[in-house]
Formats: sequence, structure tokens, C-alpha cells
Amino acid sequence: MWHFSLPPTPPHEITLNDTNSRKKMSLELEKLPNYSLDIDDEKLAILSLNTEIGLFEDEFEDKKTIKFIKVGYDEISKDSLALREAPYFKLYRPEEISGYDYLGMTFVNHNGFSYIDIVSRGNDITLASGDYFIILFEDGMKEKYTFQKAATGNRYLSSNIIALTTKDLLNFLTRKIDKVKLVSMRKHIYCVYCLNEKNNDAQYFKYQYTSRETGQQLLKYMTYRFIEFNIQNKM
Repeated sequence: MWHFSLPPTPPHEITLNDTNSRKKMSLELEKLPNYSLDIDDEKLAILSLNTEIGLFEDEFEDKKTIKFIKVGYDEISKDSLALREAPYFKLYRPEEISGYDYLGMTFVNHNGFSYIDIVSRGNDITLASGDYFIILFEDGMKEKYTFQKAATGNRYLSSNIIALTTKDLLNFLTRKIDKVKLVSMRKHIYCVYCLNEKNNDAQYFKYQYTSRETGQQLLKYMTYRFIEFNIQNKM
């Protein structure tokens, strides 16, 4: 089993450009309770092989960033598009017939400020300021997140960020994600993204995983590795 000691939950609401709020967001991960991943050794080996996190340093500006290089349950294709989108855990629209249209999320720690990086391939909701998403867990718990800044990217791949709290990490680690509702406030429309349960029949844009269980295990493992790596590489 893998163990770590995990912080009192900081405030969930945060202004992204507030220096004092950023200080409050420092994740004191060594104060969290012990936790062991409930995943068998064979699956852990597969997850470890296909999921990688690293520390990147900018010596010119004295900046450090912890982020994922790739996240996956199966080997990731070496083509440029797949590699560029490899750091994200992905959920898909129920009607999607390939892995192209997805909602992705990953965890980043930049100079001690941790956040969730969200990307979307859907061109109808562009993650604009004021848009929001709600994560529904299997036990019925819900968490709502509202974007406080303008999105980046284009109509084919938009990106935005949400401040990451210890409460969020514990939810992803100890609960099983069910689905996500993404809402456009300007257009008054929404999309629902779910865990994939379809086989990888498409030649291109393959699904990141092919069962609900492996998708949930992937997010838990990703969360675990982010916590563990941040404990080992304090900023």
C-alpha cells in the first residue's frame, strides 16, 4: 500500500489575483490524514506506467511549477495532438462516438499557488468568465465551481482555471466521480460529461479509458500522485 500524511481545509472561495488569498491556498499536505489507495498492484503498475508528473523550474525568473506530463490508463499515442492533451483527466458527452469531444481537468502548483486547469473541446461552451460547472459524486455530494477570469484558447479548445483547495483533493481522492454539468451563463445552455464506458473502436481520438471503474481509479491515482509529489517537492 502507498501512504502519505495529508491540511485543514482552506476557504473554498478565492479571488485568483488576491495575494493574501494565494497565501491561504498553500496546501499543507503533510497535515492531512493517512490514506491508502484501494487499487490492486497490477492496475497500480499500469497507472504508474502511463501517468507522469514533474517539477519544472525557470531559473531566469525563479519560478517552479509542478504539473502532469501525461495521464492515462493505456499507452498514450505519440502524435502531437495526443501528447499536447495528455496531462488531462477526461470526461465525455454520452452521445460522443469517439474521444474527441471531452472535458478535461488537471492539477497544477505554480510557485505555491495550486489550481485546477480545465479544458473543453466543445465549441458551444467556451469556459468564459461567469460560466460554471458542477461535479456530482456517486454518493450524491455536489461541488460547484465558477470561472472568475476570461478563458484562453479558441473555439476548438478553450481553457480556464479554478483555485484548488485541500477539500477538492480529498473529494477526488476519497469519493467516486459520477458526472459533470458545464453551464454557459451567456448562452443559457449546458452540457453533461460522464465517465466513458465505450470500447475504443475509433481509429483516431481514442478514449482515455474504457470503463467507469478504470476512469474513477485514474482520477484517484492522479490526485494521489499530485499530493505525494507536492509533499516530496515543497515550494
